Amino acid sequence: MKKQQKAEIQILDNVIFNALNPVFEMTSQDHVPDTIYHYTSSVGLQGILTSGCLHASNVKFMNDKGEMLYAYNLIKQYFDEEASKYSANDLALKLLNLYRDLADPFAILQKSYLLDVYAICFCEDGNSLPQWRTYSANGSGYSIGFSSNSLTSGNIFEENVVLNQVIYNQNRQIEIIKTLISGLVKHAIPYLKTIENDQEQLFMMLLSSRLGMLFSHFAVSFKSPSFQSEQEWRLVRLNGIGQPNDLKLKFRTSADIIVPYIELFPSKRKSKLPITSVIQGPTISKDMGPYSLKILLRSQGYDQVSIDCSDISLRF
Repeated sequence: MKKQQKAEIQILDNVIFNALNPVFEMTSQDHVPDTIYHYTSSVGLQGILTSGCLHASNVKFMNDKGEMLYAYNLIKQYFDEEASKYSANDLALKLLNLYRDLADPFAILQKSYLLDVYAICFCEDGNSLPQWRTYSANGSGYSIGFSSNSLTSGNIFEENVVLNQVIYNQNRQIEIIKTLISGLVKHAIPYLKTIENDQEQLFMMLLSSRLGMLFSHFAVSFKSPSFQSEQEWRLVRLNGIGQPNDLKLKFRTSADIIVPYIELFPSKRKSKLPITSVIQGPTISKDMGPYSLKILLRSQGYDQVSIDCSDISLRF
């Protein structure tokens, strides 16, 4: 790449940074709990311990499709509200309509897969009745406790794996989207009016990439307020723009749908997953269960992991 072109891209990136950075500041974490828990079946626990990795699924194929569309529908709503303020030939209207169309995760499959997000879900509560019922085979599974500090600041995975807290407060979600729109109107639109056609094409391409990734970030971080009791966190791996094959995708079948997923292995320096505890579900024998679990943990090198049993009374 020529020196002049690099300089132009740097200028464009600075404009985009000024437009989008307030949004990233608003979605940064205020508090991260010491431990977060992943609920799974006995088969899932065995798989995690014996493989030494976590499976992060493509969020477009999670249990509830409406969950994925929730954030995109909010984006469309407030982009439309802002667009209604401008006349038909206004550059702002053109830009807002263009990027509103990015808020459709399945619209252009050959391009949208570049913006895919892969995530694995956690909960702040390691002994939650709804979680036992929904995600751990009706209470016959396990809640695996992970050190949040190791997942976030321990550099256990690659650089573009981050831990996100799910945002349930709709007022805050709307505020974040409005801050994004305000940044675009304040920084991107005035800049577009000052540049040549060839620069405009490059700028729009870069901005589309950044916005697409940001919309994906919203999709995995925004959730309906009705799910607030889940207290969910998500370990997220964003795909690299222009690098669709760098994820080493694998596939499984769920309800006749082929679900893409990726394996998250600790780096060689951090050879073990940061598991601190395992809580067995309320329907598992409190005599035999902990004994066999201890043998499994020890066989995989997790000798120091604590074991506990759920005290919830769960009947069917």
